[in-house]
Amino acid sequence: MPTITNRPAVDDTNIALASVSIGTVACRAAPPLRFRARYDPDDELYDLDSDFGISLSAHSRPELLRELDEALSMLWTEYTQEQPDRLSPKARDLRTELRRRLRSA
Repeated sequence: MPTITNRPAVDDTNIALASVSIGTVACRAAPPLRFRARYDPDDELYDLDSDFGISLSAHSRPELLRELDEALSMLWTEYTQEQPDRLSPKARDLRTELRRRLRSA
């Protein structure tokens, strides 16, 4: 006889964001920001990877989306608001990419 569980359906579709809220500012992403999401049934965690070096894990997809929002806000604050000469070459590249991809709406 099959075992019946009350687990919610797993949504491991990739995430595409055409806009992002950074603090109180709405930004348009061009092209949309894309993130690879996976569900690991062994750990019962959602994992997310992206081009911006973001790597997150969460117990639910809504939690994963909240953490992604926080990570993008942190990256914007820490890198795009800093003077380029105070950043490492890799951090400057990240700063440039974030500023290129996100524009105030």
